[in-house]
Amino acid sequence: MNRRRLLQGVSALIGAGPVGSAAAQGTPAAIPAPTELPPVEDAAEVLDYAAAVAHGLELGRQATALLAAGEAAELFERFSPEMQSAVSVTQIEETLLEFTTNRVHFEEPNFHLIFDGRLASNAMSGVLQSSALTPFSLRRSDATPEPSPLAGTPVPTAILAGHWSGATELADGTSVGLVIDVSASGQQATLSIRDQNVADAPLTDIAFAPEQPLGERTRDWLMPLSPGMQIYGAVYDWGGRGSSVSITFDAADLIGSMELAQEWLLAPDPAAGEASLPPLRLPFDGRWWVYWGGDTTGQNYHAASREQRHAVDLVVWQDGSTFRGDGAANEDYYAWGRPVLAPVDATMVEIVDGYPANSPGQLPENPPDAFGNHVVLQVGNNAFVYLAHLQKGSISVSRGERVTAGTPVGLVGNSGNSSEPHLHIHAQNYPTLRTPAIGLPMTFANLLVDGELVETASLTQGTFVAQG
Repeated sequence: MNRRRLLQGVSALIGAGPVGSAAAQGTPAAIPAPTELPPVEDAAEVLDYAAAVAHGLELGRQATALLAAGEAAELFERFSPEMQSAVSVTQIEETLLEFTTNRVHFEEPNFHLIFDGRLASNAMSGVLQSSALTPFSLRRSDATPEPSPLAGTPVPTAILAGHWSGATELADGTSVGLVIDVSASGQQATLSIRDQNVADAPLTDIAFAPEQPLGERTRDWLMPLSPGMQIYGAVYDWGGRGSSVSITFDAADLIGSMELAQEWLLAPDPAAGEASLPPLRLPFDGRWWVYWGGDTTGQNYHAASREQRHAVDLVVWQDGSTFRGDGAANEDYYAWGRPVLAPVDATMVEIVDGYPANSPGQLPENPPDAFGNHVVLQVGNNAFVYLAHLQKGSISVSRGERVTAGTPVGLVGNSGNSSEPHLHIHAQNYPTLRTPAIGLPMTFANLLVDGELVETASLTQGTFVAQG
């Protein structure tokens, strides 16, 4: 999982990215013993969770009300000492000013590129959204036409007129050149990316907003990871689209980090025309908690990935946390070592093993395989299910083996792109990530969702699930 932070960075918790995998085969000689399962339902535990959510929501709503009102000094008083030493009141005010004034927006629909930024004289900078978020920076050339706005133009886009050039920095450190030409009226524009053979691609939804304050809150949620880490999220209307706020609170109810960002605009689901998978069984026994799951990036950061659009990350939450003690060791986490089960009758087509466990809280920069130790099950001609981040040496099936739903395949670990023991599951229409694949929706059959028996359901962030 990845958490972006605007005012202060913190380590990520759980995640998986779209990279290729190395294959390994065979059944280990010794399988670690599984951890004892928690009870499926515990009334006191449910009440504790509800109380933690209610408390965190109150804290979050108070903080975001101050943010939306521009009360930077009062918001600063709610920061932890570490945050106060890293961020000043002036920086909070500047961040709000940059986010709410002179906003620029335009899109390239064929490649689903979305530019959101800020204009400052002859410079424009912001975030380019594609399959990832990357910063961009553009500068207007001196030889630019005089703006000539059309009569009755409702938005003053003519201020964007000119020839702009610059670059976006990709995650691997490479720079890709960008050229944008905006007509004198500001109503038409084109994008060229010579590195990728894109020339004069028309841009749409061109907009300039001198003022774009946060509007009404449209939804919010609270994820109580532990008494020392509660994550509050909210979405506000922001000029007709969403702006997200993410805040972490520590054990003293002080703000440990804060992010303010434009909400991710997802492309249409490429799996809309694909055949549905049969309903699955949950890939575990006992009661688990859905950390990432849902159709928006606020609920599920995987949704921004073409291959992992419908992926789910699951942990075990009990006694007010996902771990016991200080959480310094993998064995402290309630998910660690729990059996992972085949969710469907299938054939094992990929076995990857041999990667060591990460230390909790440490997300490796470039893991050899983002999924770590994992298995891939073939359900049909064009349906493959990934079960990822397993313990080294725990995989108990072999490539080519036919398994039935409920068959143990390994134990939960903390390998690959992961910093807390958890289970990742997603389905796609191709067996590996070496060829572009499409993520497939998943539903699960006969399960308890927050204690209520349902026939079929998808898994959504913040819910407790167990096999019925």
